[in-house]
Amino acid sequence: MLQRRRLPRLQLPPQAVFSLPSEAFLAPHAKSSALADRPFVVGPGFSPVPGKLVSQILRGTFVDLSELLSVNLVSSDPEPHLMLDGRLVLTAPPKKQRRQIEDITSWTEAFTVFSLVLTSSFPQRWKDLTLYKLLILRIHRQFSGRVWLAYDKAFREHAAATGLFDWSSMNAQLFNFHAAGASLHSSNPSSGEFSEPSGSSSSRIACISWNKGRCTAPFMHCCYYHRCSRCGGSHRALSCSSRQEQRADNNSKRRSRSPAAVSPALGDMGRY
Repeated sequence: MLQRRRLPRLQLPPQAVFSLPSEAFLAPHAKSSALADRPFVVGPGFSPVPGKLVSQILRGTFVDLSELLSVNLVSSDPEPHLMLDGRLVLTAPPKKQRRQIEDITSWTEAFTVFSLVLTSSFPQRWKDLTLYKLLILRIHRQFSGRVWLAYDKAFREHAAATGLFDWSSMNAQLFNFHAAGASLHSSNPSSGEFSEPSGSSSSRIACISWNKGRCTAPFMHCCYYHRCSRCGGSHRALSCSSRQEQRADNNSKRRSRSPAAVSPALGDMGRY
């Protein structure tokens, strides 16, 4: 009789278990799709923010802040007009010119509405948005012109392009680019406004702008130390005595090398 051989059992690999990623791995604004196209009620005196604009804010895309001004949020419904044939039609009113942000007051209003919309869904963003607003206000107080407006637009465009969700830190490259050549506001020591930032005691790098006359750091504390970059004294490089002595020494050497110099031994005969 033929005996049946037992075939070895094939051990199948255990089925892989897949799990959904936790919220820690998701982008902070991934939940915004569920809140799309929902108008946001700001409060008394303000018209609701349109749902399309709310969706753009929650998704982290770049938004023109002028669209959040109260005068631009006011929606005027078209008035019905009765035609001669008796039919009722709706005619759209002429488009009004939108108001642009030209001063710090209108920017603060628009950015506050922007922050309200964003922090209503993501309350953890309250701190970095508040620090960012304080930074823009300080740049406005410290620099003349519209350095604050140019930096704000460039920073928010950069944040939308790179997916940056923490605005508490200043972008030094963008700040230096837009603040280059801008004049500083004159400070008033009696009022305490526009006070110059204090230097760092732990840094070993001298602050260049402080040595040139005034520190241009956008925060209350500069990350560089405020001492002379030439001799390390407590004065600025502009008033450094070693610089003045070196300048006088260079001038004397330049005179001695000049063809018009007079030789003390030859008197007037030594002049070329």
